[in-house]
Amino acid sequence: KENVMNSAPKLLKSYIIDKVGVFYADKPITDTYSFVFRTQPFILNAKKELVNTKPQLIIFNMENVDEEELKENSEISFYYNEGRMLQHLIKNVQEVLKDDPPIIIVFNAGEYDTAHMQKVFQYNNLLAIKDPINVELSIKMSEMLKTKIEPKLPKPNKDDVYIDKSSDYSYCEIESDITLLACSENDVYFNSDQDLKHGTIMRINLPVPMYITVCKAPEAPKLESKYYAVVNGIGEEERKELRRYVNSIFFRDLDLEKAKDAEDVEALKEKYLKQKEEEANAAKIEEEKRKKEEAEAKAEQEKITNQAEQLVNQLDSAEKKS
Repeated sequence: KENVMNSAPKLLKSYIIDKVGVFYADKPITDTYSFVFRTQPFILNAKKELVNTKPQLIIFNMENVDEEELKENSEISFYYNEGRMLQHLIKNVQEVLKDDPPIIIVFNAGEYDTAHMQKVFQYNNLLAIKDPINVELSIKMSEMLKTKIEPKLPKPNKDDVYIDKSSDYSYCEIESDITLLACSENDVYFNSDQDLKHGTIMRINLPVPMYITVCKAPEAPKLESKYYAVVNGIGEEERKELRRYVNSIFFRDLDLEKAKDAEDVEALKEKYLKQKEEEANAAKIEEEKRKKEEAEAKAEQEKITNQAEQLVNQLDSAEKKS
């Protein structure tokens, strides 16, 4: 209940077409603004984008493009935010949002003022600003326009509860099981019993926490699987851990072979050392035996020498007596 009193829901929605991306260039994080906005570099599907966004405010950063450049790049004409694209946008606005027409602010209008552009494009809720798009001015004008469109904004119900964005309760996930078939630093192949559409974003925890986006598989896939996804949300530390995991799988057989080779080498080494030890022990025994024999032979030789000397001495004594 305390969040009901403290919450300030952002009910003003803005749709910004800006190829420069000024709302992200050295500016505060976007959730600090008092309104919700969706910004994109160009219009790809005006009707779909307007239906999904339902904006009360549209900011259009006009481009000055000459006819020759448009003809040379006719295949990507949607890429240019010039007058014809603005006319296309307004036409779709009048079809999709005719009951609640948004205010359109056109920046970089040049020499054309508001009255002129309202007449040319047949849209009264249009403001023309000759200068390039400006974030501070856009925010200030949004605050001023909120007062004008306040009666048309949806009102929160009395018992609505708005959970603080930093609260754990503001985060929701639907758990499901998948069978991971192949994984690299860039993509994954997997199977799932659920029906997953292209564009579905999933968070997986194994082998590391990361976000993947389901999309169409390559023309030459690495293997057959029900689903293919690209890795599009992973931190540097997690990427390093994923790289180690992938390498461990890739080199698993080689590592096992190396481990077996290492075991064989270790066994041969132990056998060699044991053989050398046995040879050393045998040599030692042989050396001790040789030394003992030499000592015994020497002792025997000394004994014989002593006996010989005694016999000679006895002969000498006998001769002297005779």
